[in-house]
Order: sequence, then structure tokens, then C-alpha cells
Amino acid sequence: MPFVAVDSKELAKLAEDFAAQLQEEVFSPADIQGFLLTKKTDPYGALRDVGKWRDEQLGAKKSGYKMVDPKDAQPVPRPDTHGSHSHHSRHHGAHL
Repeated sequence: MPFVAVDSKELAKLAEDFAAQLQEEVFSPADIQGFLLTKKTDPYGALRDVGKWRDEQLGAKKSGYKMVDPKDAQPVPRPDTHGSHSHHSRHHGAHL
């Protein structure tokens, strides 16, 4: 998306309207920055989409989950289902 030029008075109004949609002390600065980085060239889109983002984040926080952008997702290691010696049992069988 191309860069959208906004004068300082309009930007202040956008920021005020944006902040009004977020509860204090619920979202960390990193949470908000992460959202804003997805809209860095679209301040009007940030204002338009912040309510949906807020509701998704609040739902995830209530469920104990953290929302992650799929492109930033990291693989989660699988739990060791064979106990702490599972790597030894694989090698042990080869020596029998």
C-alpha cells in the first residue's frame, strides 16, 4: 500500500481516536506497536481495524493464548512423550 500523507493536526486526531478504542493497562506497548507495524503506511486502516484487533486480543488473553501473525510464527517443540531418556532408548536398540 502506498504511503498516506497526513498533516499533524489530522494525525493527532487519528491518534486520539485510536487510543480511545484501547483500554488502559490492558495492552503492552509492544502489543500496540506490533499492530501498528502492520499498518505503518495506513493510519486510517489502523483506526478502522483497531477495534477488531482489540477484540481478538482480548478474547485470546481470556483464553490464555497469545495471538501471533502466521508469518511470525515459530515452531513449537513437541513435548517428550517417552520420558527424559527417549534419546537413549533409540540408540540403545542399535547396540543390541
